[in-house]
Amino acid sequence: MKPSKTATTYLVAIMAALVSGDMNLIPADISLYAALVVMVCNFIASHTKPPKEGSWLVWPYQIINWLAGNFGWAQNRVESSTTSSK
Repeated sequence: MKPSKTATTYLVAIMAALVSGDMNLIPADISLYAALVVMVCNFIASHTKPPKEGSWLVWPYQIINWLAGNFGWAQNRVESSTTSSK
């Protein structure tokens, strides 16, 4: 099965479980929990600004970024650039 189909299946199952309140709709496969961790960490990493250097939040933020798969070229780039108008 393709990973995208698996992720979609899990996402639909999670939504159905949340709407109906029946947690038996969630598959018991361990990859579901790994996918949930990645999705939650990716959501957090994409919606928060990086902490200032020296802050106590640097290490938790780096762990969340790593769990979200944001390393190397996939790392979030939160730099603002100015454009010059002619």
